[in-house]
Amino acid sequence: MDKLFSFFCFLISLLSTTSPLFADSMITVKVSANSLVSGEVIALEDIAEISGDNQEEVERLKSLEIGRSPDFGKTRKFSAGSIRSFLNQKGIDFLTVNLTSPEEVKVTGDFLEITEKRIKYIFIRFINSKINLDDSRIMIKDIRCQKKVILPPGKVTYEVISPPGSNFTGKINLFILFSINKKLQKKIRVSGIINIFQDVLCASNSLKRHQLIREEDIHIERRNSARLSHDIMINPEEVIGKRTKKAVKINMPLRGNFLELPPLVKRGDPVTVLAESSNFLIKTIGEVLEKGNKGQIIKVLNISSRKGIYARVIDSNTVRVEF
Repeated sequence: MDKLFSFFCFLISLLSTTSPLFADSMITVKVSANSLVSGEVIALEDIAEISGDNQEEVERLKSLEIGRSPDFGKTRKFSAGSIRSFLNQKGIDFLTVNLTSPEEVKVTGDFLEITEKRIKYIFIRFINSKINLDDSRIMIKDIRCQKKVILPPGKVTYEVISPPGSNFTGKINLFILFSINKKLQKKIRVSGIINIFQDVLCASNSLKRHQLIREEDIHIERRNSARLSHDIMINPEEVIGKRTKKAVKINMPLRGNFLELPPLVKRGDPVTVLAESSNFLIKTIGEVLEKGNKGQIIKVLNISSRKGIYARVIDSNTVRVEF
C-alpha cells in the first residue's frame, strides 16, 4: 500500500509539473454569436477568434471552411454542437483546442444599408434642385418609401428618375436606382407631396362688381401655388386701375379673369367721329351705342345721318372709322 500511495503521489507531482506545458500548447477558439462575411465561403476565422503558440496549427484552423456564405443581408445559423461536430470531423483534437461557442451562431452576408432617412434626403435634394427656389417657399411632406434598402458591399451610386413633363408640385412619384460598382442592384419608388408657396395679390376688402381697384384694396399674401389658378395676379401695377368683372370676397386671391380695364367709352357718351384718308378728313359728332376700350371696334350712331356705323376707339372722346 505504501508503494502504491507513493506512485500516485509521484504521478500527481508529474502532472502538476507538466500542466504548464499543456497549457502553453493549447489553442483557443472563441466563436462569436454574430458575424459578417463577405467571401463565397465561411472560414473559421470569419466567425471566431483563434489564438495560440502553435502558429502553424492556428493558421490551419483559421482556414477551415465551415460552409457557403449567405447572400448579402441574409443569415445562416449554426448551433454550438454542429460547429464542434464539424471540427471533430476535421480531426481537431479537443485536448489541445479549447472551443467556446454560444448555443446559436448567426452568420450574415456583408451588406450596405440605405436607411429611410437617407432615401428621404435623396428625394428632398432632387426636388429642391429641380424647383430651384428659396427653401422658405417649398414644403415637402408625406414622403413615403421603403424602411431600408439592402445592397451588396461596394461603391454605391444612385440615379433619380422623374415623370416626363412634371412641374414638381402636388403629389409626385420618383424612382431611385441604386447601383454597386456601376451595376444596377435595386429600383425603388418614392412618393411625396410638394407644396410651392407664392406671393400673390389678394383683396383687402370685399369688392363689388365693376369696382375700380385702388392700391389700398389689395395686399400680398403667400399662398400654396398648387391651389391657385394659372392666371393669378402677382404684380400690383397690372391690377391697380382695373375694375372687377364680378364681386370678390375679402382675402380672395385676384385672378386675371376677375379683372378688366374700365371702358374708355360707354353707351350714351358723345364722341368725335373721324373718317380720313390721304385725300380727305371728315369730322362729325356721334353717340356711343356700346362700351369699349382703346383699340376696340364699337358701334356708334352718326348724329348727322342717324345711321349706325362701326369705329375704333382712339381715346375717351374720339373714334375713327376705318376703310
